[in-house]
Amino acid sequence: MDSELARAVAVAVVTVLAVVGVGTIAGMVALSRRRRRDDAASREGLRRLETEAGVALVRLDDAVAEAEAELGFAVAQFGEERTRGFASALEEARVVLRDAFALRQRLDDAEPDSDRERASWSRRIASRCDEARTALEEQSRGFTRLRSAEADAPARLERIRRSLEAVERRAEAHPRLLHDLAQRYGTDATASLVIAADEVRRAVADASAVADDAEAGLDGPVTAVTDRIAESEALARRATDAADRVDGLAAALDAAAVRREEVERRTEADLEEARRARDHAPDAETAGAINDAIADVEDALRAGGADPIAATDHLADVVADLDHALASARSQAQRLEHARAALDTTVRTTRDAIAGVRALVESARGQVGPDARTRLAEAERELEVAERTPDPVEALDIARRAATHARDADALARYRMQ
Repeated sequence: MDSELARAVAVAVVTVLAVVGVGTIAGMVALSRRRRRDDAASREGLRRLETEAGVALVRLDDAVAEAEAELGFAVAQFGEERTRGFASALEEARVVLRDAFALRQRLDDAEPDSDRERASWSRRIASRCDEARTALEEQSRGFTRLRSAEADAPARLERIRRSLEAVERRAEAHPRLLHDLAQRYGTDATASLVIAADEVRRAVADASAVADDAEAGLDGPVTAVTDRIAESEALARRATDAADRVDGLAAALDAAAVRREEVERRTEADLEEARRARDHAPDAETAGAINDAIADVEDALRAGGADPIAATDHLADVVADLDHALASARSQAQRLEHARAALDTTVRTTRDAIAGVRALVESARGQVGPDARTRLAEAERELEVAERTPDPVEALDIARRAATHARDADALARYRMQ
C-alpha cells in the first residue's frame, strides 16, 4: 500500500514538473517573440522620430532664410523699433538651428549612443525647430496684418514693379555671363549659377503674375489684395536674392581662378623644397614617403581641370599629404610659416565652396534634404572655429575638415536634386 502511494506521489510530482517545464518553455518562447516584436517596433519608431527631426530641421532652415529676407524689407518699411520682436525671434531661431544641426551631426557621426538617447535627441530637434519656426511664422503674420492695415496697395504694387524691372535688367546679362563662365571654368563650376539664374526668371515671372492679379482686384476686399501683394513682394525679394547669388558666385569663381594661380606658384616652390628634402632624407622610408607625395602633387598640377575651386581644393588635399611627409624635415618656424600661407588659401577656397552649396540650398528650397544641410552647417561652424583659432597649424587642420564637410554637402545636395 505504501509503495503504491509512493508511486502515485512520484507520478504526480513528475506530471507537475512536466507541466511547469512545458509552461516555462512556452512562456520563454512567447517572451522571446514579444521582445522581437517590441525591438522591431522600437527600431521603426526611432526611424520615424529621426525622419520627423530631419523634416523639422529642413523647414526651419528654409524659414530662417525667408525670415532674413523679410526682416530687411520690414525694417525698411516699418523701422527698427516696430521690428525688434521679429529680429529677436530670428536670432533665437538661428541659435536653435545651429544647435539642432550640431545635434544632428552627432547622430550622423554614428557615435555609440543608445536608442533612447537617439530618440531623445530626435525629439529635441523636432520640438525646438517647430517652436522656432512657429515663432517666426507668428512674426511674419503680424507684419502681414500691419501691411494690410496700412492699405497702401497701389504704392506697394508700384514698388514691386520697380523692383522687378531692376531685376529683369540684371537678368538680361545672365545668358552671356553663364556662357562665358562655362567656357572658362566648365559646366560643373557654373551649376549653382545656372540654378540661381533659373530661380531669378521663375521668381520674376511668378511675382509679376501675382502682382497683376492683385492689381486687378484693387476694387475688391482689402485683405484679399494685400495677401496677394505680400505674396508678390516675397517673390520679388526671392528674385533679388537669386540675382545677388548669381553675381556673388560669378565673382567667387573669378577670384578662385586668381587664387588658383597663386596656389600653383606656391606649390611649385613646395615641390622644390620637397625634392631637396627627399635627396637628403635620413633613410629610404622617409625618402620614399616624400617621393610618393611629390608624385601626387605633380599629378594634381598636371590634371588641372577647368573648375578653379575644385582644382584648388584637390591640390590642397595632396599638398596636405606633402606637408605631412615633410613635417620631420621642417623646423617649427617653417611649419608655422607654411601653415599660415596654406590656411589663408584653404579658408578662402572653403568659403567659396560653402557659398556655392548655400546657393544650391536656397535656390532649390525643399529639394535639398537634411543630410546636405547638416554637412553644410558643420562646414560653416568649423570654418568659423578655424578663423578664431590662433595656432595656424591647428587652424589649418580645422579648415581642412570644413572643406571636407563642404564637399560632402555639395555632393549630397546635387544627388538629391537629380
